[in-house]
Amino acid sequence: KVVEVFLKHGQDANVDIPHSLSESLGGASKKFSKALHIARNEVSKTLLEHGAHVNALDSDGLTALDRLIRSMLDYPGPSVFARPQHLAEMHLVTASILLEHGGCITHSTENLLPSFLYTLRSASDIPEALRHPPQLQGQMMQMTLSQRLRSLVPSFLGGK
Repeated sequence: KVVEVFLKHGQDANVDIPHSLSESLGGASKKFSKALHIARNEVSKTLLEHGAHVNALDSDGLTALDRLIRSMLDYPGPSVFARPQHLAEMHLVTASILLEHGGCITHSTENLLPSFLYTLRSASDIPEALRHPPQLQGQMMQMTLSQRLRSLVPSFLGGK
């Protein structure tokens, strides 16, 4: 609900979220994620309904689906294969939402997919689209990066 309030009051669904507090307080932002990269479940859907770009890249060149896969595998615990059931369900729901909206993975995440799918084995049926998610194509990645660069130019020119 909080996200909906911010969006209804004009917050951009594609906002860059700095990775460190110093960057949030006006320092030069080097590492960032989009809100969609950290959103889960229905918050992802809400952001997408308000214009979030499903395949926008973060500062590491990863999409929201890439980040979701990596977050499941990076979850602290004794083994990558011993994840709580509720965590698997949450990741499955979020992945399904991203895929329904055209979410893709980058080449760098492709090799992590088998481990990710294994962690979801206790969850509901895994949709075929998640077993073989579309890959973000080089041309699309370049277009996304060039769009990003074009959006930065006005700030270097004093807002012109």
